[in-house]
Amino acid sequence: MEGQKERLRVEHISKTFPGTKALTDVSFSIMPGEVRALVGENGAGKSTLMNIIGGVLECDMGEGAIYIDGEKMEFRIPTDAIKAGIGFVHQELSMFTHLSVAYNIFADRLPMTKYGTIDKRKLNEDARNLLKNFSLTVDPETKVGDLTIGSQQMIEIVRAISQNAKIIIFDEPTSSLSENEVDMLFKIIAQLKAQQISIIYITHKMSEIFQICDSVSILRDGHMITTFQSKDVTMEEIVNNMVGREISAYYPEKSSGVEGELLRVSDLKLGSRSKPISFTLYRKEILGFYGLIGAGRSEALKALCGIDPRSSCDIWLNGKKIVVKSYQDALKYGITYLTEDRKKTGIFPGLSVCKNMYVSNMCKEKGFWLNAADEDSKAVEAVAVHGIKTSSIDAAISSLSGGNQQKVLVARCMRVEPKVLILDEPTRGIDVNAKAEIHKKVRALAEQGIGIIVVSSEMPEIIGLCDRIVMMKDGELRGILSGEEIEEYNIIQYATGTNKMQ
Repeated sequence: MEGQKERLRVEHISKTFPGTKALTDVSFSIMPGEVRALVGENGAGKSTLMNIIGGVLECDMGEGAIYIDGEKMEFRIPTDAIKAGIGFVHQELSMFTHLSVAYNIFADRLPMTKYGTIDKRKLNEDARNLLKNFSLTVDPETKVGDLTIGSQQMIEIVRAISQNAKIIIFDEPTSSLSENEVDMLFKIIAQLKAQQISIIYITHKMSEIFQICDSVSILRDGHMITTFQSKDVTMEEIVNNMVGREISAYYPEKSSGVEGELLRVSDLKLGSRSKPISFTLYRKEILGFYGLIGAGRSEALKALCGIDPRSSCDIWLNGKKIVVKSYQDALKYGITYLTEDRKKTGIFPGLSVCKNMYVSNMCKEKGFWLNAADEDSKAVEAVAVHGIKTSSIDAAISSLSGGNQQKVLVARCMRVEPKVLILDEPTRGIDVNAKAEIHKKVRALAEQGIGIIVVSSEMPEIIGLCDRIVMMKDGELRGILSGEEIEEYNIIQYATGTNKMQ
């Protein structure tokens, strides 16, 4: 890259919100065709910095400058950034789900006929050509809402490219993708790199840095700490720079010794034709559920809790048979579920941190007559215990970073004093330090006798955290691994169906 002009240069960017200095004197640059990872703990300032580059936010008055290909830019709205060649693929996709793929790609510049109507033939033809360039076989007339999340993300990428983007920002792009979709995304990024398009890639997954990124910049507490070439740095060095200290262990020790049966599930069937699922959860163990996307892990556990319908299920808790027909029944017995979809089915964005914490307890108690002062006191305690970064328990939960929202949901689950805690993708979208904290907390809860079930798509997490693993495929239990059986080769065999339970 010697002799090339910088594609993007950011100088002395600062950003202050009421009571918070989100960014302090941040500078960095990227070359054409470079893939730069941007990492940092939740609340480090990654989203704020990218929103300034993308024209969503303005930096502090009189501070900072942005240059593209050597030319100074001023972005007051996102359209200014788009015109300058910046594309932004947000973690929460901004698609018009009721419109076609073609309309989504060209929404702001639809081709018109000489009669002033939309030229649908040209619209679909242009969209088809763009999709073909990236080996995407999606029909441009398909309604976006009918596509998978992964395919929708691919369409958002194509939209950014179609706007002649010179720089594309990806915010946690693989958080909701299947393995095949991740492979497709990485191939597209390689194509963009070959076309000299620069990539800023925000991720919490350390392995992705070494797979696709040329370099990595590290933010901590609103400060740009350092930038490494990927080939010259280790994962431990990245993590230590993110948190400002060494993390001695990513995963706590396994169970000190399981005790008696806590929960037994027998003949759980999602439908009349589905095969029954049966398993046991013991005290002091963490039981994992693993399978590829579509394996039925979440569906089975939501049906167990009465959230989703089922055709049959027998449940014993502490040796006594219980009847769970609704999630309120599950809460009554002390079985609580942390959703995998924080945005859609987890948080109540218009409510405060405090109210988001006690909503499950409100359901458990069958009414709204909770002691407000008591709930406030417990919310303050939970903020401290779970390390939630918030200005106040009365702040809207939507003002928190994704990782801190997730911590609020964990606190909500604990508020009902559960006997069984089901955690579905508990560390999705959470930085490596917070992951380590949650892993230790989950192990401590298990050691206290709370039954823990963890659903995770991350193989290192499922291997490092769980004492036994229930393997799922196509809605069917394929095996239960324990001890030395818990290793990558076995897990892949069971997940793909090349091995079956003996």
